Amino acid sequence: MIVDDSVMTREGLNAILGNFSDFEIVGQASNGQIAVTMCSEYWPDVILMDISMPLMDGIQATALILKSHAKTQVIALTNVSSNEPIQNMLKAGAISYLDKNISIHELVTAIRQAYAGTSTLSLEATTALISTMHPQPELGHDLSQREREVLRLMAEGLNNNAIGTNLGISRSTVKNHLSNIFSKLGAANRVQAVAITLQYGLLVKSS
Repeated sequence: MIVDDSVMTREGLNAILGNFSDFEIVGQASNGQIAVTMCSEYWPDVILMDISMPLMDGIQATALILKSHAKTQVIALTNVSSNEPIQNMLKAGAISYLDKNISIHELVTAIRQAYAGTSTLSLEATTALISTMHPQPELGHDLSQREREVLRLMAEGLNNNAIGTNLGISRSTVKNHLSNIFSKLGAANRVQAVAITLQYGLLVKSS
């Protein structure tokens, strides 16, 4: 089954895949809602599923379909390449995740592998999957207690001399702390550092 909101994509895939003797296109759907209904009628072995579609996207449709059709294999075939939808699609149960720019040979191979229970993942999907195992640390996680204190005073509008006096450290030490802060936050200057600090809630409350 082919599920995509683009008529051109559906018809193109139908024409191409119909040339392979081991494939039978049992139906086409323009959105996830229609696909869910059609699955109860046709019980497809493999579904080519787009993600971004009206009424019901491919992620929701995949989850619903696999609840009642556990043996169906869903291949995400899409242009969506950001981590979150990739991760959500795989969590929904898709066996494979492919970019629409792949060759016909690669697509045919992936369909046959999916039917046999083997996954095929694009580079973007592999990267997204790895990122779930190694999540990126939160911005500012490596700021020391002293650096957070310097940030707080800087956000209050104090200059380097005043920060040093307040914390009992030299002006050069303050400058070193600021250099480390800018590097850790990816900030180019004091204004950016304060903006990032406020945005991510990195301020240390005054005692």
